[in-house]
Amino acid sequence: LESKIGTAATLNLSVGYNEIGGSALSGGALGESASYLMSVSYSALVAALTRTASTDATDRSVLAALPATAPVSGTWWVTTAQAKALGLSAANGTGTDGLVGFGPSSAFTYGATNTSGTIAAGTYDFFATALHELTETMGRILLTGGSVGGAVSYDLLDLMHFDAATGKATFSGVTPGYFSTDGGVTNLGAFNTAGGGDLRAVGIQVVVRNIMFIPRQEFRGVGLNRKTRQANA
Repeated sequence: LESKIGTAATLNLSVGYNEIGGSALSGGALGESASYLMSVSYSALVAALTRTASTDATDRSVLAALPATAPVSGTWWVTTAQAKALGLSAANGTGTDGLVGFGPSSAFTYGATNTSGTIAAGTYDFFATALHELTETMGRILLTGGSVGGAVSYDLLDLMHFDAATGKATFSGVTPGYFSTDGGVTNLGAFNTAGGGDLRAVGIQVVVRNIMFIPRQEFRGVGLNRKTRQANA
């Protein structure tokens, strides 16, 4: 992730095996994450995204597609890690931004499975699991009107969630939908709506050689800019 994301921010995560924040993982879970949230007005969220956006096509497309005013009534949130990336809080703040827990080490195959190697029979790819959980703390989640502190709540990724049947924006976590950075014109992959598998969380994953990759557009959509290639001297 550090080699792919150019946004200058330090994220502080508490990571454990067989536990998350001192509590046992759910039965059979390979990994779980929990994020600290910060409320923000819709106008401040859009302003921050505009201020920190890069000049690439995805950023321009996201900004062009955002509604001028909040499309739904509720409280808007960012993860504290996301707040750092968007300049809504100090980029080098020392507070914990999220909690991540992984299943027992024996459940995984480790190593550079993203580029080479195979996944041992009866185990799971640790790279894919870690990528999934870590990026959720960075804002790769949907709130879809769920309750946070008793408030009807939404976040940035909710604005890129579109109804699979109509192509219109949807804020329902159980309505089959897809991720789009251009107002629903381009379907970049389906969101997960299956119970027991991060319901209302992003489920966009492309399986290549048994490894799950998250589209780069999703990182940029939630405010994380990619690194630019530097010319050799």
